[in-house]
Amino acid sequence: QLSSFTGMIHLRQKPFFSSLIQTLARHKQKLGKATRDAIVSSWLDWLKCDGSMLSAAHYGLVNLFNEWASLGNVLLSRDALIQFSKETVQVVNSFHDEQTFADLWKEPTEAFQPIMDQYQRLVNTLPETQAQEWKQHVGILKNEEDDEEIMDDAENNVSTLKTEEDEEMETTKADPGII
Repeated sequence: QLSSFTGMIHLRQKPFFSSLIQTLARHKQKLGKATRDAIVSSWLDWLKCDGSMLSAAHYGLVNLFNEWASLGNVLLSRDALIQFSKETVQVVNSFHDEQTFADLWKEPTEAFQPIMDQYQRLVNTLPETQAQEWKQHVGILKNEEDDEEIMDDAENNVSTLKTEEDEEMETTKADPGII
């Protein structure tokens, strides 16, 4: 039982998680959905601690999702992939005080970049509508109303800049001594 390892697992032990992923990927035909669910549940339990956002465990779980998803619907349906990845983001967000998943996505750190690459790989397997819904759910894409407000704000900023530039040009034309 994987949950019995919880006290022994250190989230940053990349070799452990790499070996575990290789083993699980190798035995993909022998894993049923109940076993898959138990693995994901145990892994999510491992992530329920401080520091999990930038951990090898976080990277490893998303990497495992991608490995399973590459098999088609054999072990991980698209709906399960979306659900598990949303749960993963929710768990790591709840145990990371400094920055949220969305904050790190917008300005990735060196430690977050490999994790972000795995999520991008995951999102690229989804149809556009599901990818957009996933991005909205995890907070890296605003809804359409927010996008319209952002566009309106951007247009207002551009028109304000043009107005200031126009005033400067008029002042320069009025007084040729101003450079």
